[in-house]
Amino acid sequence: MNIKKALSFVAFGFLFTLININITLDTITINFTPDFIGWILLYVGFDKFGTYVEKKKYLKLISLLLIIVSAALWAFDLFGLDLPLSIVKSVANILSAVYMFELFTVLTRIAEDNQSSHADTIRYLKYINVILFLLLSGISLIADRMTLSTLAVTFTVLGVLALISAIISAVILFRLRKEINEKPEPLETKESL
Repeated sequence: MNIKKALSFVAFGFLFTLININITLDTITINFTPDFIGWILLYVGFDKFGTYVEKKKYLKLISLLLIIVSAALWAFDLFGLDLPLSIVKSVANILSAVYMFELFTVLTRIAEDNQSSHADTIRYLKYINVILFLLLSGISLIADRMTLSTLAVTFTVLGVLALISAIISAVILFRLRKEINEKPEPLETKESL
């Protein structure tokens, strides 16, 4: 169990899953921050949390599914394949929301156990991130029924909110990691020698 390393993996993984840096060349769109890298980092991070994760087996399975699905979606986008994958994307978004809820539950427990001043912030971020994931998922389901301008405004607003939430979440996780680093290691007692 290495909580400090786990927090770093989770912070970077979280950023990769929410931030998309795309460049479009002719008909090909290249995403330089693919979600599957974020899910790989989250998978590794969860593994390092040790006993803090009660449902580790299920969460790692969800991570693997999301790695596979997001890698396939990234490849489809990269090669310009236009397949009707809205249901797959919606299921992936719902799995992501469940995963993030469980992740932030673990992070809240870690913050509380370490008497961090960030425990309440992490608790609030848990609900904010889940709501954003679910809203993005819901809008992607009804996107074909929305006007282009409404869809653009909605995705822009939610995208900006998700970006702000991702940055705040990562900053808080790095601060939590630093707080844990600053705490002195327990001294060995005579009984443990």
